[in-house]
Amino acid sequence: MAGRRGGPDDERLASSLRETALKLGVSLSTIEKAVRNGALGSVKLGHRRLIPVEAVDELLSQAQLRGAATRDADLPATAS
Repeated sequence: MAGRRGGPDDERLASSLRETALKLGVSLSTIEKAVRNGALGSVKLGHRRLIPVEAVDELLSQAQLRGAATRDADLPATAS
């Protein structure tokens, strides 16, 4: 049905900055900063800036990799 908004579990390909912030549990300014510094990809369609689902997935994957690298660096050295 045209013009109908989906529920929270819809299959949209992109979300607004505000929706992305809500989904991730962070502030809108955090999302805006991530877009500005290139950490989070976005597309501009007309007057709207949207965040593709894939961009959020990539951001989270990169954060996981950085977290794993930080945890590994914090581990004590083992004796051989």
